[in-house]
Amino acid sequence: MDEAGERRPEGWRATVIRIFLCLGLAAILSQFFRSATGVIAPELMRDLALSASEMGMLTAAFFLTFALTQIPTGILLDRYGSRLTIAGTMLFAVAGSVVFFLAETYWHVVLARVLIGIGCAGVMMGGFVVLARWFDARSFTMTMGWMIALSNAGNLLATTPMALATEWLGWRGTFLVMGLVTLAVVLAVLAGVRDAPPGHQFLARKRESGADIWAGLKAVFRNPQLPYILAPGFVTYACTITVLGLWASPFLHDVHGLEGVERGNILLGMSLAIIAGTLIYSPLDRRIQSRRKLVLAGGGGSMACLAGLAMFAESSLWLVAALLIGFTLFNTYNVIVVAHGRTLFPDHLVGRGITTVNIAVQTGAAALQMASGVLIGFVAASVPGAADLPYRFLFAALAVVTLLALAYYARAEDRVPQPLSQGRN
Repeated sequence: MDEAGERRPEGWRATVIRIFLCLGLAAILSQFFRSATGVIAPELMRDLALSASEMGMLTAAFFLTFALTQIPTGILLDRYGSRLTIAGTMLFAVAGSVVFFLAETYWHVVLARVLIGIGCAGVMMGGFVVLARWFDARSFTMTMGWMIALSNAGNLLATTPMALATEWLGWRGTFLVMGLVTLAVVLAVLAGVRDAPPGHQFLARKRESGADIWAGLKAVFRNPQLPYILAPGFVTYACTITVLGLWASPFLHDVHGLEGVERGNILLGMSLAIIAGTLIYSPLDRRIQSRRKLVLAGGGGSMACLAGLAMFAESSLWLVAALLIGFTLFNTYNVIVVAHGRTLFPDHLVGRGITTVNIAVQTGAAALQMASGVLIGFVAASVPGAADLPYRFLFAALAVVTLLALAYYARAEDRVPQPLSQGRN
């Protein structure tokens, strides 16, 4: 079809479904690897004798690597397309899974997380670039929302299923199996993904010179609205993955005495809430016609849940579980942040534009996870015996960081969904 969606050639629907499913499989694996160390954190800390700060750094290594590779990934996406970029980089995730299987020391698992981070760096943003070329601007947020919702099956796999697999195979064996699955998905991406529909300008593009690449990067970073988008981008996903992917499981273990599968069940509920939230925000984007209002409302809800967790950390398990699930439900407003960021860039810069927004997302995730490990370790050492206190400080700190980011974002120029025929900003 053309970009406005006016003409769809024969077989368009089947092609789009195939592309969506192949990209979805890759995105599921990316999300799984992001969160895979969460439910097994107590076991990793025990088996490898890791401190809280080391556990925070281990988890953050994925996101720090992810952030550092976003600019080259964006260049690869614009120059070679998503199909080759995603498939090629995912081979690093295969290698990282093998290293995780063989790991004997802290630095071995850090190396494994770095390799997996490189391998997943282009998956979600590469998928969004493909969607931006196959769907018009008004449909982009909806299809992106469905992609994010599907990808969160990876978060589901990283909860109770991960706990069960670890009981059966051990965490080493589980990572080896997932490495083999990743290799199969690489082949699926190569076979099934197409970068753009027939007749799209991307297929007839001229290969960019070094000067063109540099000019494109300067155009992206000079956009005056970009800093306002980067602020919530820095904290929204970072807060989610810091809680869901790192500290929710130790919190439930240390404060409420839950074992692996019990912890996994609550993390499963949190992951299901992410899927539900994504599917709620996407249609609201069309109805409310104000991305700024949606982001501020979602951020307000997540702050309320974080404040509740800080105040009621030792309350009944049902209340704590409800607050954790409510937090991840509200905090999926990041889909609106990305859609807002997409409107800032023309098509030939969409790869670099979206990955630039993702730099903030992944840098925030790395920074908050490293800082959270230091914070929890410091509070635990300062007030020994108070198992709940480090987590209270954590939840309160995340609420404050969210408040600061939203206060800055509130100054952004609002953007609303509009058909491509009305023009792209």
